[in-house]
Amino acid sequence: GRFSGSGVSYRNPAVEVRNAGLSGNLDVSESGVRVDDLSVSSSAGKFRGTLDLKDWRDLRLRGDVSSLSLQAAAAAVRQQGLPWSANLRGPVQLSATVGRAGISDLAAAGHLDVLPSGGGVPASGALDWKYSQKPERIEIGKSEFTVGSSRIQVSGALGSRLQVDVVSHNLNDVVPALRLAGLTQPEPLPVSLKEGTVHVTASVVGNLRDPGVEGHLEATNVVFRDHKIDRISSDFEVNRLLLRLEKTEVAQGPAAASGRARAALMNWKIEPSSVIEAAIKVRNADVAALLAQAGSKLPVSGVADADLQVANTFGDPQVRGSLRAVHGKAWDQPFDLAKSDVQLDGPVLHLAGASITAGKANGGGSITYRRVGEEWGS
Repeated sequence: GRFSGSGVSYRNPAVEVRNAGLSGNLDVSESGVRVDDLSVSSSAGKFRGTLDLKDWRDLRLRGDVSSLSLQAAAAAVRQQGLPWSANLRGPVQLSATVGRAGISDLAAAGHLDVLPSGGGVPASGALDWKYSQKPERIEIGKSEFTVGSSRIQVSGALGSRLQVDVVSHNLNDVVPALRLAGLTQPEPLPVSLKEGTVHVTASVVGNLRDPGVEGHLEATNVVFRDHKIDRISSDFEVNRLLLRLEKTEVAQGPAAASGRARAALMNWKIEPSSVIEAAIKVRNADVAALLAQAGSKLPVSGVADADLQVANTFGDPQVRGSLRAVHGKAWDQPFDLAKSDVQLDGPVLHLAGASITAGKANGGGSITYRRVGEEWGS
């Protein structure tokens, strides 16, 4: 017979649905349960289709979702505050085994059209997907989305290898995807683009509960904590325990830096106790500008090159290397060439084998500078 209901709610640790309405044509027999013209509606969206529980064991659900709010659907799986604004529609199907221990062998698939809606950051595109519980895996057919001023292309399998290609002119469009992946979104975001672009090609590898990401990044006109950077490029690898950067290049005007780095992470975060290792080459750096950005008031200028090795921990880095500066001034005294080996241990900077040339005059020696407080200008 026909049945209907309202105010139906369902809740478990992963999903919460409130005040849903149900209706359908119910047929119950010894061989199972079948519901035709099944309709489920809530504030999140609507579903209409057929449910079949054969032999009281084999569950099959087929139908179409419509007007499914992306924000409401994210909230239903406890992803609050997603800024993307869109409605989802398309066919879906689900199968599972029902037993005394609950639902097992769950599998689902579908095609969803993503249609922009009012409010928030508009999103659009299409998604073909499959989910299997054993092995836990989400397969995504070649799909493309537009979110604000960003484009996202994905294909492959979460739980194995998912290919991702992102081009963005506003990082706030795409950073919320970190929350969907179970990562912590920095607040506020320390990086932005000023009429710039970031292009990331990456693979998400490993199982769903402990994924890793590896790929390549190119970015232009980046602002990091009020510091402008013309161009950044790097190969990268990151998982919850490790960040690795290779073939990294950073440029600002005539100045350029290149190198590689590794850092231990704790659940995707770098902590003061995180072990670090880096090799960095700097060329054509404006010494006065670098000191100003570091908050130092040391009266030193010039154009510098450096070759540095960094080790120990993020909160207490140790630096070894060499410096070379030309055409500069130090405490209002001009020089043609200054060079030295450098050693930094916490608040102590030691310059060994230092030499300076100004015209026909030259001098040398060693210098130890101890910082007082947190600022190098003190």
